Order: sequence, then structure tokens, then C-alpha cells
Amino acid sequence: MRRNDQTKEVSPLPLDHSGTLVLLPFTLEVCLQFYVGFKFFSCWRISSEKLLLTENLKLGLFLMSNQQFTELTELTELTELTELTLTPPTTLRTMGASASTLTYVQPNNVDLVNSKVREYSVLSKTHLSEGQTSVFNQYATTEEVDFTDQFKMANLDKIFLKAKTGEGFNCLGLWRQIHEDVDIPLLSDGNFTVLHPLGFPGRDLATGDENHGGRASHLMCVKNTPQGEGVPYTFNDCLHTDDKEDEDFKARVEFLERAVLNLKNNVAISDCGEKVLAKATELGLDSTTTIRDYFAKAICGLSDEKRTGVNASGNRTGPGYQLRDAEGQDVSQDVDAVKSLIYELYSTEDLKTFTAVQPPSHNTQINAHIHTFQVPEMPSCMDQNYFDVHTIMAAKEAMKAEPPLDESEEEDDGGLTRQSTVAAR
Repeated sequence: MRRNDQTKEVSPLPLDHSGTLVLLPFTLEVCLQFYVGFKFFSCWRISSEKLLLTENLKLGLFLMSNQQFTELTELTELTELTELTLTPPTTLRTMGASASTLTYVQPNNVDLVNSKVREYSVLSKTHLSEGQTSVFNQYATTEEVDFTDQFKMANLDKIFLKAKTGEGFNCLGLWRQIHEDVDIPLLSDGNFTVLHPLGFPGRDLATGDENHGGRASHLMCVKNTPQGEGVPYTFNDCLHTDDKEDEDFKARVEFLERAVLNLKNNVAISDCGEKVLAKATELGLDSTTTIRDYFAKAICGLSDEKRTGVNASGNRTGPGYQLRDAEGQDVSQDVDAVKSLIYELYSTEDLKTFTAVQPPSHNTQINAHIHTFQVPEMPSCMDQNYFDVHTIMAAKEAMKAEPPLDESEEEDDGGLTRQSTVAAR
């Protein structure tokens, strides 16, 4: 097919909720890339039956509505005036910001991850035989309780070796927080929330790997979809998962990495979801504030109780918060220092994205969550306790492609020993 690359910019008209003519200063390719990369956004919906091209405006004229849109493969009613090829985007684009792509680190522990994912698959099939979602829905609670008995009843003590289960801030702390007030949200919708964690973000970055001040780049994605029939929920993404849980994992990774792109592009917080806007209102910021400036203000705006983790009565209420800079100094109350760290981290091209899951053996929280950092390369200090998400996905796909186990294959010391059925030659 032939594509006309000539493009003219036109002034945008207001978008009506019932559907109205909108002129956008973007090529069709840019708008379609925006749709692909940000299909979870509830605004700027493209209707396949109302996409219009004219010879005069070439690729600039769009008729849009807020009705539920169809997949790009169904965009068939293009006028005969212009032909073009619809190709997948190589760049995620944001409104009002230049495009950025993520460069990923090269994992240094692929063999370890492949091996451990197989071991965890066997372990979870043995102790979570009903599947992760079923057991999670049966036992997970947002109530602040002593979870010790339920933890053992669910066989989670066979899987999570560092989880604290007593009353107070325990292995359910993150699960409770995501349903209450998230302290530093950075992106949210009805399904997922990306946040900057409390405690000691980036604490597993060793001093040598911390020279770029990367601890401020520690983000996490947690699911907050209301529990219900057919809604997948998992304890940890290294464990055995079914197809629906695998798709949920991929969606959470994409959502988390979208938040990283937002920070790289320094978008306005109006594009970052209701939780961010609500927190910004608390901080006295309007919706035109950029995400980096908001991020710095949210860190420095933590209350004394959140920052210390201790209430006025002297009781421990949370993990507290400290943000260490490249020299190891806590700068969490210095907004200029925090802003400088954030701007440096998301402006430089020298840093790469490392998106990972902590395996159950190194995890203190029992609801699945994903981490990401901006680092020069994968830190060697993380090779035992952070597993690259793309390596996990590849390992699970490889396992699916293998023939099912038969009687000649058996468990051995928590792992699989595959007995060859091929005669020696």
C-alpha cells in the first residue's frame, strides 16, 4: 500500500463527549502509535467507523468519539483518497511531549532465573494446587490482623521465607496500602497503580552501583482491580501461573514501563490518573504540574509519621522513608536535592531500565508487585534477588512449549529431573 507522508498541522477543536470533529496536529501514524502505546487511557478514543481522511488535510483530520473503540485491525473504512500501511509503533508517544523509548539492561543471571522459575513452578503446583488466584482470593485480606495462622493454612510458609505475619505492618502491608491511601502514586487507572515505595527505596543497590543516585528511580506496580469472578490475582510472578495470570503479568509490566516513559517525557500529571491528581490536590499542585516536579513534592510532602514510621504515641505504624543520594545522604526533606536527582535520572541517555520481580525467597510482601530502576547496567548485587521480567516471561513460554511430564519424569529436591526416554547410541 502507498502512504502519503505530506502532513499539515491544524488547530485542535474541543472534543465533545458525544463525539465531535477534532483536528489534530499529528500524522495518522503518530495518533495510531499513541493509541497502541496508551490503549488503557479512557480518553481520546478512536472510532473505527468515524476515521476520516481528506486530500487537503492528508493525515491530519480525525473524527473521534468516546464510545468504546475497536482494535486497530478493524480500521478498514479509510477513504479512497489516501492509502497507508498500519504498522506497529516502535515508540510510545505522549501528548505534549517528545517521544522516548526504553533501553533495557542485559540480565547477568539468565541461567539462574530459568532454573528458579522451574523450581518455583513445581513448588507452587505442590503447595498452591488450586492455583494462585483461587488461594489469593481465599486468604488475602485488607484488615490489619495477625496473619500467622492463615499464612500457614495457605501453605505460604513453604514459599515465602522472609515474610512477617504478626500484627502490625506485615506481609499484607502493601496489599492494604494499595486499597487505602497510596503515599506517592505516579500512575493509576482502575486496574493498576505505579508508586514510589516507602521504606528505603533502592536499598539493594550497592554503593558502587549508586554513584548515579538511582535509588530515586525505584518504582513499583501493584494491581488494584476489585476482586471478583475471573479477575486474576497472584502472590508472586515467579510461581506457576495460568494463561490469564500470564496476561495480567504482561499488562502490569507494560503499565509500569509506561510510568517510566512518562517520567522521561516529563508529562503533565493530568495524564497520570486519579490517584496522582488527588495527591497533587493535597500538595496544592494543579493538573498542569509536570510529573517530575510532582514526584519531588510528593516525596518531600510526606508527613512526619510516614517519614519516621512512628506515630505520636511512639508506636510503629509503617516502614518510614529515607531517600539516599549518590553520597548516601538522606535528602528526603530537601525538595531541590530530590528534584535534581529525579531530573538527572530521567533526562540522561546513559541509564537503562531494569524491570524485575523479587522471588519469594527474598520477598516480604505476598501480593505480586513489580520493581523498576534506572541503572547503567544490571547491578551485580541484584543478581540473586531480582529477576528480569522479560527473562521470567521467556522461561514460562519455554516451559509451555515442552511436552507434558510423564511417568518417566519426577521431582527431585524441589526441582525437576527429566529422565531421557531416548536410547543411548
